[in-house]
Amino acid sequence: MFKINPYRPGAGLKPMYIAGRDEDIESVEQIFEALTMNVPVQSIIYSGLRGVGKTVLINKLEEIIYVFLTIFLYLLKCP
Repeated sequence: MFKINPYRPGAGLKPMYIAGRDEDIESVEQIFEALTMNVPVQSIIYSGLRGVGKTVLINKLEEIIYVFLTIFLYLLKCP
């Protein structure tokens, strides 16, 4: 008998749309805006069951952080 593996390869691959994570993405954007102004912020920990999208969310947040760091470093170089 052939069983379908629910944990098939593809974990962490970017989906076309990240559903239900708008609040998480917005909170990280706010945190990085605060950090650029030297405002202390709390850390964030994402946890959950296998396959709920933690890695996908972290990958998306990494893209956002890269943009913030690029802008921040550019502003540091400007007189």
